[in-house]
Amino acid sequence: MYSFVTLFSAVAIILFVLLISQLFMLAEECLFYKKTDAGERVKGRSCQIVYKLNGDGHFPKPLFAASITLLAIFLFIPMGSLPQFISTPADLFIVAFLLLSAHALYMKGIKIFSKDRYQLMEIKEINSFFYFVAVLLIIGGTLSWYVLNRGMPGNIFSIDAYSAMFLWLHTDYYGKIALALFFLLLAVGSPSRERRIFCESREITLSDIFEATLSTAGAAIIAAIFLPHKYALGFGITGTAMFSVDFLCFWLEAFVLQTMILPLIKRLYFNFMKRKCVKLRYLPGILACALGVILMMIDLYF
Repeated sequence: MYSFVTLFSAVAIILFVLLISQLFMLAEECLFYKKTDAGERVKGRSCQIVYKLNGDGHFPKPLFAASITLLAIFLFIPMGSLPQFISTPADLFIVAFLLLSAHALYMKGIKIFSKDRYQLMEIKEINSFFYFVAVLLIIGGTLSWYVLNRGMPGNIFSIDAYSAMFLWLHTDYYGKIALALFFLLLAVGSPSRERRIFCESREITLSDIFEATLSTAGAAIIAAIFLPHKYALGFGITGTAMFSVDFLCFWLEAFVLQTMILPLIKRLYFNFMKRKCVKLRYLPGILACALGVILMMIDLYF
């Protein structure tokens, strides 16, 4: 009976994430969508949701596998006051592995799904994804070392360890600067959908579903690590209501991050790189990452 309840709960979480990621995608398209031939802004475009799960006459099984692998990541992400559904001593590495596996299956599936889409994929999309995973591991390693030497509770390689505390309150001046740099670095590399055209085509393809879920996964990871507020306790709410309020607040944070804050930071960063004619798009980010690690060590040892 316990195994059945556990399986049912896991499926419920996955279905909820699948639904909410599509809602976030629709919000992006309908509220912030900007694209016409004349260049004028389009708002409130009516989108008829039609799911098209095949392309070029092929049934993209790797895309299904990629989507399932990606959705499994959310079982390792604490949501508000709710702990992780699956807790291990090495969540960060498991999440990174699942991200890489999902992306590899996605690339294989896209080639089957649509040769046109595969040929149009830009190398910057792929580089951005690997940049996000690499930065996530570097930041995770740095924060793990910091937590270990500060004697803070929890598994040092678990996302739950950072979600259980507000790291901004446990660091000094240099540590806060490092955390701000880490946040900006993850924002620059955060997964986002490059194509926003289904309002015109009137179709949501399986690749759109994967990309929307990937964007939500990036926002959820960032929210869990950097914005682990427990709002309910601040209002004196306890018990079941506390978990419900914090759960809703967590997804509100993820929504704001995915649809507003992260795209804005990415746009400002890459526009700056374009104006300065910098060929290595992520060189400033790499230098900022190194600076963040150094500042975190200064905060720890000095």
